[in-house]
Amino acid sequence: MSHVFTGLELYFAKPDALAGTLVETLNWAKPTVFFAVPRVWEKFEEKLKEIASTKPKFMQNISGWAKGYGAQKVKLQQKK
Repeated sequence: MSHVFTGLELYFAKPDALAGTLVETLNWAKPTVFFAVPRVWEKFEEKLKEIASTKPKFMQNISGWAKGYGAQKVKLQQKK
């Protein structure tokens, strides 16, 4: 209900979102905050891994390092 009180816009995905329309909806809505069930995040991960597997090995290594660095930074921030 916070969106009602704060004037934020709320969007819902189409019923076939996991079949491929979610990206279209996200491009249209341009959300600043995105909440989703775990399956949606798993689909994102699968697609990102698929894209990453087509890139050169050195780019995969840089990406892996950056993700690890970012994850460690977030963990340290949460301990404060």
